[in-house]
Amino acid sequence: MSGLDGGLTLNAIYRLSMDGHGNLTGSGTISQNGDISTPSFTGTYTVAKNCTGTVTTVDNENNTYHFNLVLDDKNAQFAAIKTDLNSNVSGEGHAIGLDSCSLTGVKQVLGTHMKGGLFQLALIDFVGQLTLDGSGGASLSGTTVENGAGGSRLYKGTYTVNSDCTGTVKLKGGGDKINVAYIVADGGKTLLLIDTDDTALIMGNAKQ
Repeated sequence: MSGLDGGLTLNAIYRLSMDGHGNLTGSGTISQNGDISTPSFTGTYTVAKNCTGTVTTVDNENNTYHFNLVLDDKNAQFAAIKTDLNSNVSGEGHAIGLDSCSLTGVKQVLGTHMKGGLFQLALIDFVGQLTLDGSGGASLSGTTVENGAGGSRLYKGTYTVNSDCTGTVKLKGGGDKINVAYIVADGGKTLLLIDTDDTALIMGNAKQ
């Protein structure tokens, strides 16, 4: 999800577990004007016959948030919008669709798009490929456009993946460091990405 929340720019990825009876638990990674947090939350949800719904969550600091949803007809994806005052935040959800989130043992090359900005007032767009070698090694190559000037980039580093389908990628290249948190979705075909550096507000996805 992304937008303005309380006047601050917000990027966030969340992992939700819904029990089929209107209750949910979850956790997330939030970048709000460079402050990184990893809240957990509980909540409730409703889904109507016309594929619309609502979600109410309460985080570990006792903050309550409200969302409206529209689901696809297979309950595999949804669009969500935050309905609290002083908020202009929306995004999309993807079914994880995996019994196991292991990314080890098989090399994967994922088309990657990330977009956002740096606090040095730079606008960033990146399109390229994220390669995971199956044994913890990662590389990112492609084209970065920064404030209208483009060039090729190559970063190398490592990745981790957890049993709950979350993970991290840490990369270095050209004097830059990039730290990313991700959630595995769509049966392992999509990674939802968020930059966790305190100088950046950048997010996107990587797809097979």
